[in-house]
Amino acid sequence: MKRKHKGRADIWIRVIALIATLATIGAVAYVQFSGTDSKLEEAVTNLESGITTPSDSGTEPAPSDDAEEASSSYSGFFPIIDESNPVDKSYFEDAVFIGDSLLNGLKLNTEIGTVADWLVNDDMTVGSAKRISISTPSGSTTLMDALAAKKYAKVYVMMGINDLTAPAKDWAAQYEELLADIAKAQPDAIMYVMAVMPASEQAVARRESLGVQNIVAHNQALFKVLWANGYYYLDTWGQFADLHGYLASEDNTDGIHLTAAKYKEMYDYICGRTIEA
Repeated sequence: MKRKHKGRADIWIRVIALIATLATIGAVAYVQFSGTDSKLEEAVTNLESGITTPSDSGTEPAPSDDAEEASSSYSGFFPIIDESNPVDKSYFEDAVFIGDSLLNGLKLNTEIGTVADWLVNDDMTVGSAKRISISTPSGSTTLMDALAAKKYAKVYVMMGINDLTAPAKDWAAQYEELLADIAKAQPDAIMYVMAVMPASEQAVARRESLGVQNIVAHNQALFKVLWANGYYYLDTWGQFADLHGYLASEDNTDGIHLTAAKYKEMYDYICGRTIEA
């Protein structure tokens, strides 16, 4: 699979968008280390509370054991993309989006709905993705059959909101297998994987698996999979979670799905974080 990776030193000296971190139940804290040994140790100690990122110190810190394990396959690769000049909709003409109802909202509410290809099913899970029926303009199909029929330069994947009753580690392992199958079917494509989205406080009260800590744990596990395999991470969780880790009431329609305005914000977010194909 062709992937364009930035140099390790170049990645570490940039300020990278901070990813989901929790300090206490119901509160989100963001940990940023300066590159000094003591701050690095602090970041590693707090790894279970979130993925930590470097600051613009100009010093490349030695990675933790977890980081080494995660990044061993792709030396110099880091899965977070620096914010770049926004692309226009033509960037997505050779892209395919794969996922569940949250991704379907992006299709229905933005201008790329008729530009990119969409392999979505509202009930899609990591476990069901390869066997679930997908409706396309040419008829019903399955994910792998659709991917075998056409080549893409970019693949966007968003799944997880329907999977949260599964332990994060087991889910991530299954996700890793699915992504490997997708990459095998599209060996020249850039792989973008979008984080599991936050849910509203009211939705969490109705469905315990949507809890902040559980979603963050799943995103942490996903992040390590992407780092280990050379896939890019789009932090849609961090883009839409409020200071307590929830999806704000004014930003959603049912506790999970975004409003039309927020889907346009998601579109702007991914347009500003791209890799040249």
